[in-house]
Amino acid sequence: MCNFTGTIYMILGSILLLKYVSRKFQIKRMNLFLGKWHKKTSILFLIVSVVHTITSIPLFSQNSFFTLLWGWIGLIAGFVLVVGGFFIGKHKKSLTWHRWAAIIYTISTFLHMFR
Repeated sequence: MCNFTGTIYMILGSILLLKYVSRKFQIKRMNLFLGKWHKKTSILFLIVSVVHTITSIPLFSQNSFFTLLWGWIGLIAGFVLVVGGFFIGKHKKSLTWHRWAAIIYTISTFLHMFR
C-alpha cells in the first residue's frame, strides 16, 4: 500500500508541476486543461500525502534516516506548496516562495525515492 500511495503522490505532484511548465513554455491548451484541474488535484495531493505518511509508519524502522528525512521535508514542502497556493490566489509577486516550495518538494521527493 505504501509504494502505491507513494507512486500516486509522485504522479499528482508531477501533474501539479506540469502546470508551471505548460505556462512557462506557453503550451496554451495544456495550461488551460491543467488550470481547470489544478485545485482539485491539489486537494487530492494533500489527501494522498497523509495516506502515504500513515501507511508508511510501520515501515519507519526499516528505512534509513535520510529516507525519512527527505520524505518529511517533501511532505512539509508539499503542504506549504498546496495550502499556501490556496491563500495567495493570483498574486504574481507572491509566487516566488511558491516556486521555491515546488523546487524543494521535487528535489526532496527525488532523494526520498532514490536514497
